[in-house]
Amino acid sequence: MTSSIGQEKSSMRLVGDEIPLCKDCRFLKWHRKTTSITDSGNSISEIQHWISGTAATASDLAEAAGKTATYSGGLVGAVAGAGILQEKTGSFDARVQFGVSAYQVKNFSADFDGSRYSGASGLTPNNTVFHLTGASGTRTLQAGGYFFGGTTRGNAPPDIGGHFKVTGHDYHAAGVFAGSQR
Repeated sequence: MTSSIGQEKSSMRLVGDEIPLCKDCRFLKWHRKTTSITDSGNSISEIQHWISGTAATASDLAEAAGKTATYSGGLVGAVAGAGILQEKTGSFDARVQFGVSAYQVKNFSADFDGSRYSGASGLTPNNTVFHLTGASGTRTLQAGGYFFGGTTRGNAPPDIGGHFKVTGHDYHAAGVFAGSQR
């Protein structure tokens, strides 16, 4: 799951390499790539974030039927604005209800760049990425994700992760999130 944001005539400010996105995640990792190109006085900067790992299977999710799991973790993303591409971090909590053939993110609450977003997904087939939307003032967060790691019978997958974007009046951000079960 990849997310990138770029901007012309801008500099970059990165948070650093030791971002505690998900200190307890065992089955997924986050990555970052930065690019700056200058040609004939024009410059373009881009920050790309992505996660990779061992995705849970539909049967792993079915093993957790009837269970509700709570996940917590972090977000990292790039915010474009006023001649600067700046990396920001945040946090999230998610509550997920699992079923035999489908699951639902009942609540996804995220804090990012000074705003708090809350949303939920519809009922989603066990072999499909979830999608949700949340609003904060004039900004809208859209996120999509899935679960990582195998399960033991009757338990939910240990990790969750995905990508997000936030849009609003003169505001654009994109990044990834990763978390583990509490």
